[in-house]
Amino acid sequence: MGEGAQSLDLTPIEIREVQLIQLEMLIEADRICSKHKIPYWIIGGTLMGSIRHRGFIPWDPDADIMLRRSDYERFFEVCKTELDTDRFFFQEWRTDPEYRWGYSRILRNGTEFHRGGYEHMKQKNGVFIDIMISDNVPDSPVLRPVFTFVTYAIRKILWAEAGRKYHPKALMRLWYSLLYLIPHRAVCRFRDWLANRMDRGPTTLTRNISHPRSIKWKHKWGVKAFVDSENVIDNGTMYGLWCPEMRTRVPFEAHYFLALQTSIDSLQNTFGDYLTLPPTAERKSHIPCSKLVVVQPELAPPIPLKDILTPYIDGTIPDHFRMRRLAPEEYLTTARVDADPNDLRGFEEEGQRKPAT
Repeated sequence: MGEGAQSLDLTPIEIREVQLIQLEMLIEADRICSKHKIPYWIIGGTLMGSIRHRGFIPWDPDADIMLRRSDYERFFEVCKTELDTDRFFFQEWRTDPEYRWGYSRILRNGTEFHRGGYEHMKQKNGVFIDIMISDNVPDSPVLRPVFTFVTYAIRKILWAEAGRKYHPKALMRLWYSLLYLIPHRAVCRFRDWLANRMDRGPTTLTRNISHPRSIKWKHKWGVKAFVDSENVIDNGTMYGLWCPEMRTRVPFEAHYFLALQTSIDSLQNTFGDYLTLPPTAERKSHIPCSKLVVVQPELAPPIPLKDILTPYIDGTIPDHFRMRRLAPEEYLTTARVDADPNDLRGFEEEGQRKPAT
């Protein structure tokens, strides 16, 4: 967030309202992926919250899932007919002409969530969850640095609309103003072409090209793309690998979402002592919000949210926060009991790990 950007101090009630709306979208994504057997996994703070809090990190209204490139393209196609468009909007450059980021989102219709520093951007806005993509990295030692530089340049061009306004240095604002002249939709089209070309066959390494390389990676150009129960887990990051032996469901707000055991095992490397709560002064959202408009969540608890004083922090879920999963065939009207952790719904391949507890 650059100079001049504004940010609200969201109250615990407002944070929880956003989280409940994000929970709707996580359940919808899980429903669609499970129905069509599309592998996904929760990542980052969403995964850490699942392990430490059995749900959202109380002070952080953020939710992220990840798919492999080929699975993401399948997900994009089936969402054209499966996504509940009365409530949700699938946002990426092919659905929103003004959208510039390297990852996609599901937005909640009727809401607004303006990120501090990006108020001037024209893309559709709302409470969202992020959909990250895991892309293959070339095996060639010659092509790896070329691929890394090209994806770096793509990120800078796409960020130019923000950088030309909020970068703290005047010279860089001028540079980003020049990059902004490059048609971003052509850049997005090239990026997807490149990523899909890399996805034609297996590679040793994979990475999320919409984000910079991490110094915590054990491999310079990405993370290992293949592990199994017979090999040492050596990915060194929360982004992981997809094989049947590593799949599990983890508890999240009285539901169970898919995760990778490799991602769980690497939380310590990514976040340090993640099971210990940070000091109170550091319990702040990493996503600045300058304007918030919410709707009453479809899965809202029966008591008014104004009666909730503070979010939970001890890993338990108070009864008035506890959600009920809805049967997919009667998604908006019929509730059923809390999700069965053994309900893998379409992911019952031999060798499937037991769900986490």
